[in-house]
Amino acid sequence: MLAGRMRQVGAEELNEMLELSDAARLWALVEWEEAERSGLFSGGAPDRADGLQVIKGRG
Repeated sequence: MLAGRMRQVGAEELNEMLELSDAARLWALVEWEEAERSGLFSGGAPDRADGLQVIKGRG
């Protein structure tokens, strides 16, 4: 945004830069969700086939 205000890039270039950063953000969110769904963050245990989530805790 600063580059646009300082007129270092044109309006069209700034628009393309913002679209690219938004696409990158969406891609990262999809990758994160897929990794989480595959069990990458839960120690390698994928979700159960019946769709239930098992939460282990103290108590």
